[in-house]
This record gives sequence, C-alpha cells and structure tokens, in this order.
Amino acid sequence: MYFLFSVAISRYLTGNPCAAFKFYRLYVIGTLPQLESLDGVAVLHTERLAAKANFDYIQSEILEQESISIKQVKMVDVTLHTKDDSLVFRNAQSAN
Repeated sequence: MYFLFSVAISRYLTGNPCAAFKFYRLYVIGTLPQLESLDGVAVLHTERLAAKANFDYIQSEILEQESISIKQVKMVDVTLHTKDDSLVFRNAQSAN
C-alpha cells in the first residue's frame, strides 16, 4: 500500500539577481506548480492561474532579461592590467 503525502513547499530567492526580473514571481510559480510560498508570501490561486495562462510569454521575457543581464556582467568583467608599463585590457570571457 502506498501513501501519498502533500508536502508544503516554500522557497526564498530574495537576494538572488533573478528576483529583480520582471515577472520573476509568476515565472517561479509557473515552473514550480506545487509551490505554496515564495519569499515568505503565500502563492495565491490567481497567481497560479496567471502564471499558467501566460507561461510562454513570461518565460520569453525572463530569458530576454537573463540574456541582457549576462551581457552586462561580461561588459563589467573587463579588467585593466599593467604589464611592462603598457596597458593591457583582458576580457574574462577570453581569459581561458
């Protein structure tokens, strides 16, 4: 005999850079339908409905924001080094 248990799931993503993305909350709710609380706030039935109904759009928006965020990090990740009194710029992406 098998017993099924309902497990309340709560996640805290506050402080994670993705938490600043537009539609972040709906994206997480749509991705984790069993989620009952996110960042200490109960997931509402209306949020579940909105996340499910608009998931494709929400996902595309999140992916676009992620792409922009990655490009910005790469631009900031250019370092300045001094070698033999000449300036050398090195991009961390090509540092391998």
